[in-house]
Amino acid sequence: MTCAFHQLVESKTLKEKSKIILPNGHTYEISSVGKVKLSSELILHDILYVPIFKYNLLSIPKLTRDSNCIVIFHPKFCVIQDYLNKRILGIGRECRGLYLLKDKPLNGVDSKL
Repeated sequence: MTCAFHQLVESKTLKEKSKIILPNGHTYEISSVGKVKLSSELILHDILYVPIFKYNLLSIPKLTRDSNCIVIFHPKFCVIQDYLNKRILGIGRECRGLYLLKDKPLNGVDSKL
């Protein structure tokens, strides 16, 4: 789910508006669906665009299915690795209970991290 329309690639405006209900009970309208390219190798499909939402949220099961990867969580960070060759595709840093995905190139990062 994203609040940033500019992140969507190949977006489609929904003719029939759908809504999501968050755990806090608030209901938000989904206006578009598209792909989000997290990196050249991490592409998510069918991402919901919710204009009024304030955050971008990533579903780990969706990430692992769409990108054929594994995610390893540690108390201070998480590592996204290619399932077959274990190459690091992304790193997230823990911040106030959430893991924030770094958007910097990972050249030179040790694959045995």
